Amino acid sequence: MGIAIARGESSGDDGSQGLGDRSPLPISHYRLAITHYRLAITHYPD
Repeated sequence: MGIAIARGESSGDDGSQGLGDRSPLPISHYRLAITHYRLAITHYPD
């Protein structure tokens, strides 16, 4: 799981399609992390 997330961060923009063809799980985790980050900003502006 950790490796999948690391790959998503390194090549999240361009490599999303390539990783998506193999397994959509890493991308889902990456998007979930972004959503969590946005929620954190909303709850904690600092």
